[in-house]
Amino acid sequence: IGTDSSTRVIFKGSETYSLWEGIRIIGFGASQTALSYVEIRNAGCGLYLENTSNISITDSLIHNCQGTSTYGIWIESSFNIFLGTNTIANIQGGTATGIYLQNSGTNTLSTNTISNIQGGTATGIYLYSSASNTLISNVVERVKTTNGGTGTGILLELSGTNTLTSGKISQNNYGLYNDGSSGTITAFYVWWGHYTGPYHSVTNPQGKGNPVSDFVDYGSWSYSSGKQEIILLSPSSGRVGESIEINGAGFATQTIILISFGTTKTMTTTVSSNNGTFSATFSVNTQPEATVVVTASDPGNNNSTALFYII
Repeated sequence: IGTDSSTRVIFKGSETYSLWEGIRIIGFGASQTALSYVEIRNAGCGLYLENTSNISITDSLIHNCQGTSTYGIWIESSFNIFLGTNTIANIQGGTATGIYLQNSGTNTLSTNTISNIQGGTATGIYLYSSASNTLISNVVERVKTTNGGTGTGILLELSGTNTLTSGKISQNNYGLYNDGSSGTITAFYVWWGHYTGPYHSVTNPQGKGNPVSDFVDYGSWSYSSGKQEIILLSPSSGRVGESIEINGAGFATQTIILISFGTTKTMTTTVSSNNGTFSATFSVNTQPEATVVVTASDPGNNNSTALFYII
């Protein structure tokens, strides 16, 4: 409908949110519909799709929705729906959900941002009895309850096999919950809010990121929210000839990482992993100053520094 963010077509209800149920796309006769650069606000449910397929919703904004049971987007009994680069924010209610998939499959949710979902029960993305959906590079943040309960970033209930990869799940009461109805979901290369990964009492008790349930394979999580950093320089002081280990994250993937040490521009090189982490060792050499700047950089101009002290 719109052509860019400056020409968004706005659909809005009154400040009495629950009196307007938002936009509805119902029936397979509505297939092939495409909505782009739409803004929907002040609705009980921003966008509702039922019994339809091959719908594309992109670059749109759904926000400030409120009611007893409130949804940013609700997809029911629908297939081959594409949600891309949308923002769903400030959804509030007794039950508040950013994106809800019910009895729906083969849908793709890509690079959407879901944030500030608050209610007695609050969920960022909720898959109920839904399978074969792909969630990739979505941001789900600040999903919290208002009554001391648990706000869940992503919830899978009675759902079959779904795919989740990359993106950010952070600043929620709970990160990802899978009831295990159809086994384990993989959730690789996700930023969970801390470089130690998601918290799980058994498999990752040292994790300081958003918690995950059983039946979640979080595998190789992202060590960075996008900020390049050296996460460990061990030791941080030592004598000439001693070995230093340097570990980094947030760099370009599978590329050469150059390590400089004070006046030595190329102390060593290594290759980053497929999630932008690296590890390297080298021996301390003689430097003109006792305080030495250690720098890691890649060809994409990502770089970060740490200090080493020669004793």
